[in-house]
Amino acid sequence: MRSSILAALLCAVVTLGAQNETVANKEVTREALIIEAGKEKMLGRLDKAKELYKQLLKEYPNNELAAYELARILMVQNQPEEAIIWANKAAALNPSNVWYAILKADAMQAMGQYKDAAGVYEQLTRQFPTQSNYFYKWAFYLVKANELNPALRVYDDLERRIGMNETLVRLKHGLYHAQGDDKKAARELQRLADAHPNNIDYKHNLAEFYTEIGDKEQARATYRKILALDTNDAKANLALAGGDVNKQNDAQYLSSLRQSFESRDVSIEVKLGKIEPLLNKYLSSGDPGLGKELLQLSEILEQLYPKEAKPFAISSSILNKQGKKSEALEKARLALKIDDTDFAQWETLFLGLETLGDMPALLKACENALDVFPNKPEIYVYAATAELAMHNLSNAQDLINQALPIAAKFPVVRQHLLSLLAMVQTQQNNPSGADQNFAEALKLNANSATTLAWQSLSFSSRPTGAAQSLQLAQKALQTEPQSRLAIYALARAQFRNSNLAEAKNKIESLLPSANPLYLEQYGDVLFKSGDTAGAVQQWGLAVTKGSVSSSLKKKFNEKQLHE
Repeated sequence: MRSSILAALLCAVVTLGAQNETVANKEVTREALIIEAGKEKMLGRLDKAKELYKQLLKEYPNNELAAYELARILMVQNQPEEAIIWANKAAALNPSNVWYAILKADAMQAMGQYKDAAGVYEQLTRQFPTQSNYFYKWAFYLVKANELNPALRVYDDLERRIGMNETLVRLKHGLYHAQGDDKKAARELQRLADAHPNNIDYKHNLAEFYTEIGDKEQARATYRKILALDTNDAKANLALAGGDVNKQNDAQYLSSLRQSFESRDVSIEVKLGKIEPLLNKYLSSGDPGLGKELLQLSEILEQLYPKEAKPFAISSSILNKQGKKSEALEKARLALKIDDTDFAQWETLFLGLETLGDMPALLKACENALDVFPNKPEIYVYAATAELAMHNLSNAQDLINQALPIAAKFPVVRQHLLSLLAMVQTQQNNPSGADQNFAEALKLNANSATTLAWQSLSFSSRPTGAAQSLQLAQKALQTEPQSRLAIYALARAQFRNSNLAEAKNKIESLLPSANPLYLEQYGDVLFKSGDTAGAVQQWGLAVTKGSVSSSLKKKFNEKQLHE
């Protein structure tokens, strides 16, 4: 009997030992899998790590660490739909673990489930009511879910807990502004300014918001409070400069801004905001006094902000309007050197070079612009114009043919290209081809001054085209009286029709520009009028200005007119 009991006990001990050994082996296997999966993850072999964690969870389905790490990998691999399954599992196995809850919220956000993510953080605020960052996250996800009023209530709750601070005020201000409740939005900024009465920056924020929403009176009142604290505050002085702009001359108003413009305390954006509306007014009106004051301010900005393109661009526009083409060109070049992505400045440069008749420089500028804007058909127009003026007809034709498909949706540009193609054909002694392309161009706009002027020039070069040339040039100038091309075409047409006094009058109106084309034409008119010395002088000037006219040097050397 005693031996039977001993045998049974021995058997039980052996069985228990075997069971313990099995459990120990499983523990070793689990730990080995966890270590191996972690190693693969650290080495960046996420797919291998993912498979190991899945194997681990298959054998040990309640391993919260494996579920969490698997969810993290899936998030990195942009698979939030699967990640949230394992994040939920990890959180369910250990609801008190904050990181599991945060990962779950991240997966919800990735899937656009913002309201659910907000719910996760709402729960976290209950578990950890002193952690203010959870309140901020809760409100953040409510905003993402377009639940603005609940988000405001969260911020109000947090303010009751931790007191008012700048972050909370700005967040509430932004939400009220987004809702269109500018009164409450302003109230938040006012609260912040009142809580810190000596903080000028907070008052500036309030004044700028009043300006933004169009409440000029409140803005000016706030700026006056700033000046009560600091009479030299440049921003406030600039905002209040000149009193009521509508009750004074624009030039006087700009003059009053000069001292504030010289201060570095005011941002360039604020200064530009002051002058840009009046710049547009000047470019339309041409008021000399306004232009003078604008130029002085833009030059101040050039000196203060030499790495900003905008002041140079503004100066270029003003100088161009004042007829100072060379100076305008230099400012445009400086602006483009700083920022070559402003196509308006390229156009200013192109127009200036074309007006001056510097065709090699125009062609080079076009080549540089095409590096930045390879699909801008307008650039091809200027480049083809330069090649045409230099009598590089095949180059001009190639450029036009490249640009026509790009310009399919730009009728004005397409019309210019067709007109230039017609002029190429004119110089190639192909009048029928030229007439066909002029007809196509005029279908796009029968009253285009540019096309009519080119067509006039085409007819003026034909033996029997003088009368039609005059008719077309007159129509072009009637359509666009300030068009230099139309004025030149009319001068050419009048010369062909022996209306020398009228031709001289027209060409002289273009001579403030040193364009060699105009100088040569002026010399032709003077020669036919009997002023040989004057003609030779103008032809000589045209040569020195870089004219590539095939007959010009012969005229100059022989002192005879050759057409």
